[in-house]
Amino acid sequence: MTSIEFINKEISLVFDSGSSGVQILGPDPNNKAEFSVRFDEPLTLPPHGIDCTLQTDEVIVTNNNPNISEPSDFTYNGITYTIPVGLWSVSELEDEMNFLIADIPAPTVLDTHVTLTGVQALGKVRIYNELGLDFPGGASNQLVSLLGLSVAQLPIPADTTIIGDNVAQFDVQDSYVVATDLISNGIRFNDSFAQVISVVHITTGAGGLIVFTPVQPAIIPTPELLGITKSRVEMRLLKNDLTPVDTRESNWSARVRIRWKEMRKIDVLNQEPHVHHS
Repeated sequence: MTSIEFINKEISLVFDSGSSGVQILGPDPNNKAEFSVRFDEPLTLPPHGIDCTLQTDEVIVTNNNPNISEPSDFTYNGITYTIPVGLWSVSELEDEMNFLIADIPAPTVLDTHVTLTGVQALGKVRIYNELGLDFPGGASNQLVSLLGLSVAQLPIPADTTIIGDNVAQFDVQDSYVVATDLISNGIRFNDSFAQVISVVHITTGAGGLIVFTPVQPAIIPTPELLGITKSRVEMRLLKNDLTPVDTRESNWSARVRIRWKEMRKIDVLNQEPHVHHS
């Protein structure tokens, strides 16, 4: 006489854009948002397993998504200067503006021509300038929205302190999206399925390291993994619009876990277990 029980199985996989053998998929080799990795031994799950699921246990990523995505101009005392593409904090933007005004290539003791101070309670920026400040292009200038200014506040007169009318946009990206071709559908995101396995909330400022370990990770049914063999997997780190982020040379990683159950037959008289094989 035999009885049947199911035993739990699982495997943990780590995908790291900095690992040896990784292939960067995008056109820019310094942007590691999309990469593929080939397994040393193919991933194979038994065809007779049941209840196969995938979950993301950890994502490690640096908050490097630029909040100035194109060179943006400002004028000070009638002279035009350009802020380059980058992920700017309030203090870094203040330093860069003063460096440009002073026309020097590296940090040193500077006269402060422009002062930017975050007003955390309001989510706004207090701006002081000594000789007159403006932002060509008005609302189309990314510095205007970054600083939370309205067009009505421009130009800013000399020797004046103002607070932006709007909330500053230094942290415009509030989450990263992790997707992989390891699965067919994934979790629903923005009313669609795009192989998304995790949404990582940004909890650090510009340049900070995010270590995302969800207390209750999304459990994704993945019956399509049973009975297949995967030699290569693609991983993608995306923005909320599901386009690749700019990692700015930084690596990122994700640790996922696949779980399933396998049937086991037990000889009740002899108490000898027999695991079902394909």
